[in-house]
Amino acid sequence: MDYESLLKYCDIGLSTVMIKRDIISKTGGFANLKTKEDFVLWLKLLRNNYEFIAINEVLTNWRSTPNSLSSSSLQKIKDAFVVYSSYENFNIMKSIFYVLILSVNFFKKSLL
Repeated sequence: MDYESLLKYCDIGLSTVMIKRDIISKTGGFANLKTKEDFVLWLKLLRNNYEFIAINEVLTNWRSTPNSLSSSSLQKIKDAFVVYSSYENFNIMKSIFYVLILSVNFFKKSLL
């Protein structure tokens, strides 16, 4: 995973990550968002030249519940905009562009 790819398609579930605590501390930890706080950290780590390695094997299960934060598409879209505009310092048009790309990629994945 590289920074440019992650901007367009964040498919790294927080419960699937193993990371040393001191790395989280060094990079300032998680952002103060309702959703996408992990996305901010992954982008920050990639910008700081940390390497992401994946295991191509299913090791976790994810269950969606009707009232969970992750079930709120509107909240995820709002937080994605904040990630791009406030944390990545993109201008409004670039932030909207990336929110649209992220949303389309999420929608395509949900159809599978």
